[in-house]
Amino acid sequence: MKQTLEALVNPFGDLKSESPDNVNKINFEKDELVDKLVKNYIQAGQLFGRSTIFLEKRQRENALSSKGLVEILTPSQINLLLQKLKALSPKKIADSDTGAFFSTLIEYSFRNNYNDFTLHFGEFEITNFGNTLSGLYDTHVKVNIYGSAGNYFAKWASYCDFIVHGNVGFACGERSSDCKYEIDGSAGTSFGIQATRCVFNLRGDADAVAGQEAEKSEFYIGGKCGHVLGEGSKKSKFHVKGDVGSDYSFNSQRSEYVFEGNVGEIRTHLGGNSMSPSKCAGTNCIFKTTNKQTYEKMKAQLPAGNQVILL
Repeated sequence: MKQTLEALVNPFGDLKSESPDNVNKINFEKDELVDKLVKNYIQAGQLFGRSTIFLEKRQRENALSSKGLVEILTPSQINLLLQKLKALSPKKIADSDTGAFFSTLIEYSFRNNYNDFTLHFGEFEITNFGNTLSGLYDTHVKVNIYGSAGNYFAKWASYCDFIVHGNVGFACGERSSDCKYEIDGSAGTSFGIQATRCVFNLRGDADAVAGQEAEKSEFYIGGKCGHVLGEGSKKSKFHVKGDVGSDYSFNSQRSEYVFEGNVGEIRTHLGGNSMSPSKCAGTNCIFKTTNKQTYEKMKAQLPAGNQVILL
């Protein structure tokens, strides 16, 4: 039976955004603890070694502590620190170490019973922000960002809830687990790859390879999506309102797809190799659509063992 678009269930709900005009007024008051960190940060030079992104948390904390950069801050102090650093050292803010630095400060604060962190990125896209950030099973770290996040946003994060009032770059949420992402804008390549038990609610477009090898995760994409959506995913759900590129569901297993727009081709020749259709598309997957043309196309190109349903 055909359903209206309004009748489709969006498991992620609507984003509730507070106006940036109401929250982006930063008071640069004097704060001795924050000012000490600003001074130490500017004088520190490189915070970590070349392998920042791979450092264990304890190593990262030790490296920061040796430079006088680990303190228990309130959420407002962390944001004040960010604003002062943006004003005094804008080039260094773009350094990939900065994201790891703030991730450490937030987690350290969270361990000391603070939560609900709001940060104003402005025009800066901070790489590695939220990297390895971890909350608890019954109490997630909550982070609200005004502005766009850079590459590797919240990679390896766990038990966190993120709201981003902007775009996210390459590999947002890669290898994260038990997190929720609500993003006002669009996402770069490799969005949510290898995520486990995560929920991604993206209002804009997603580039190629979204949801690759995701497991038990859910993706709602409000715009269009590039090629190879859901490659190798397992028991995951994908709902795309716009058009979807070629080779969707490549090698996925027991995942569910809801498409409202058009879909690309499922090719049997990739990288110069010829493959059977059963290896180029999902296995035991469910495909739903409100689009009659998409329904007919999926019926023709998807191999046996998958369900194709016109809503």
